[in-house]
Amino acid sequence: MLTALVATVGCGDDKGTSATDASTGTAADTEEPTAGTTPTGTTTDATAGTTTTDDTEGTTTPTTTEGACEDGMQMPGAGAEGSACTLNADCESESCIKWTDSQTDAVCGVRAECGNTRFIGTLTDFATGEPIAGAELRVVGALAAIQGIESAVDIVKVTSGADGHIDATSETPVNTGIGVIGVVGGGDYYLTATGLAQPYTGTTLYPPLNGIHDIWACLRPS
Repeated sequence: MLTALVATVGCGDDKGTSATDASTGTAADTEEPTAGTTPTGTTTDATAGTTTTDDTEGTTTPTTTEGACEDGMQMPGAGAEGSACTLNADCESESCIKWTDSQTDAVCGVRAECGNTRFIGTLTDFATGEPIAGAELRVVGALAAIQGIESAVDIVKVTSGADGHIDATSETPVNTGIGVIGVVGGGDYYLTATGLAQPYTGTTLYPPLNGIHDIWACLRPS
């Protein structure tokens, strides 16, 4: 469904917008939990420890007890921290640290705390394939974006580094339907959206790391 929402179109079209398919690079469905499996973790109910919010909010406040927090839904793989990985599902932490979808030397990292989701990747020029430094990325819920990208509440907002890398973690567990997208736009860039992550199958809760790491932007002609 997320793929249908953000179908690819060319940069600089007559609407001044562009979107990239969530399956760019690593297929999005490879990061989804296997159908028929039961997530494991500190909660048995998909909504335990969370408070559902309107999809325009995109996030939810975790339940805390004496300074502790729930780990959220989990579907761990076998790989320990530091093990070689290709997908998030390869790791016990569900966190295969990749800055691009084609990276071949990725290793399993640490799980984001409290059921939150970490977003990492490389902001990339759609035309040249070169990393983009100093551009702002907004991560928002896909449902909220349908109602209006500009008014959608940010899950995270981050500026790319000199190498184009972005790295930001939600302050609360992400809880929204369909998926989340990364949006670049304004100034030198057309409004461009890239699908970044989908929820666990049958829920609106998210893994601890996004599954798509090539994040695109379309530069306006000078």
